[in-house]
Amino acid sequence: MIQANHAVIAAQEALGQFYIRANEVQPSGQQLEEVYLSDDESAWLITLSFLSDVEPDEPTGLGALLPPSDSNGNKLRKKRIYKTFEIDANTGEFRGMKIRPVVSA
Repeated sequence: MIQANHAVIAAQEALGQFYIRANEVQPSGQQLEEVYLSDDESAWLITLSFLSDVEPDEPTGLGALLPPSDSNGNKLRKKRIYKTFEIDANTGEFRGMKIRPVVSA
């Protein structure tokens, strides 16, 4: 069985590969959120988060006074995205990725 730190590295590599292919840049603000060994010990479930630009808002209030951050004069907001990666506990191979819903307390 691979160690948790090796599963985290495999998840980070998978995130980088998928995100770079889709967006042509490394994900920013990447954080490790959760590490969990499945009940049957067949897979590590690794949750990573990163910051992503979301659709620009119409500038309002004090935000209208700040310099814009995109070429159209709209400010871009950042949103934290959470993804859970399934890594085979025996081989360390990437099995899958899914969106991790955020539950507010």
